[in-house]
Amino acid sequence: MAEEGEWSANANDALNIGLVRPTDAGLKAIATFNPRFTYPIFGNEEQIFGYKGLKINLRYSANDMRPHVQITSKEKFKAIGDTEPTDIRAVLQEHLPTIAFSSVKDFEASVQKTTKEWKPPGELHTSFETQDGTYEIRKGSLTDPAIHQLITRVEIFVPLFIEGGSYIARDPQAADPWKVPEDAARWTVFLLYRKQPVADDAAQSPYTFGKGIGARLYKSIFEHYLANPLAMELTVEDPNEAFDDMRDLSDLTYLKTVPEFAQVRINTDINVPDDSSKAVPRDIVDSDLLDKLRRKTKIAPRQFARLVEMHTMSQLPASVQPSFGVDKKAKPTRAEAHQYRLWRMFAKQRVYRQNKDILGQIDLPERREKLNEALGSVELEYARLLAAHERWEKHYGQNSSNGKRKSVDEAVGQGLSKKARVEDA
Repeated sequence: MAEEGEWSANANDALNIGLVRPTDAGLKAIATFNPRFTYPIFGNEEQIFGYKGLKINLRYSANDMRPHVQITSKEKFKAIGDTEPTDIRAVLQEHLPTIAFSSVKDFEASVQKTTKEWKPPGELHTSFETQDGTYEIRKGSLTDPAIHQLITRVEIFVPLFIEGGSYIARDPQAADPWKVPEDAARWTVFLLYRKQPVADDAAQSPYTFGKGIGARLYKSIFEHYLANPLAMELTVEDPNEAFDDMRDLSDLTYLKTVPEFAQVRINTDINVPDDSSKAVPRDIVDSDLLDKLRRKTKIAPRQFARLVEMHTMSQLPASVQPSFGVDKKAKPTRAEAHQYRLWRMFAKQRVYRQNKDILGQIDLPERREKLNEALGSVELEYARLLAAHERWEKHYGQNSSNGKRKSVDEAVGQGLSKKARVEDA
């Protein structure tokens, strides 16, 4: 039997995604790209067995996102006993609607019929200009057939580009997993579009990391629900690291526009008990003020607590300010050391609460050691994010007059390779 390796293809390389639009000479590709991940679809090894020269072309009509799959290979493995080539079509049928497997002729004819008057589904929520064009954010309900159709066509991008991403409102075990779900009315969908002139042939990728588009979309959704009196709290389910960073900087930027947030600070008049076994002082930061602010801003409790910790850490004197730097710091005064100790006690309370079940199972000396280790990681994480936020604010101040605003996305992406993440940061 031939070596298995020569019959295996890297799924990330084999899968090529493209956006096409109609022209008088036929379809024209305006973007081609590969996925970031394929393990949710083809397994943890991201390998497809049974082919040589494998190509999986997943093309989309650039407006209504009608998909089409075309699978080709130079050679296909002949089954030997239970060893068979991967049934690629069957695998993809679990992630793409039936229309994706129509004929090439049908797909190309459909794209060619697209008119210049075509408009995306949903109502216009907002629009904004960037250096690379005009963007629209549209909003609608999942009960809208056009929106539901669009979601079923593009939701495969979630596992292909978002680490740990999963589908919403779809039961793969259902007899018809593509039908409108019974709870569709509770889903509001926000759609982001770049309006591309017909004469613009520049390739555009569907993901816009580093351009600030993600931060603008998040900000628009945040402001929408902030103004909605029926919305009590804005939560995010299982965000990945990139989204976490963007949200942290966006939320911190927003909070700095709230006048009351400027009053949030460490109360240095509080005395720290000499005996570490005694209870931590209450109201190191004004708890009544924090509660009112959190309810007003509708930010989820854990996220709000982290932002307050970042903000109060940014107020620490340079002599005790946690950082990645190796420069020697001045010796802190007694007052500066006191402020830093209070901040650590304040932050440590949340870290302990979130790890209480685990920490409660170990002896006190080890518990203190683990808690201090976790807090050290939190300090480095906050130092990284505050440095990114400072760069963004400086650039914003320099360029806001000429319309070239640096995005939160860009700030996150510059010089932030040093990550000291902990699960409960």
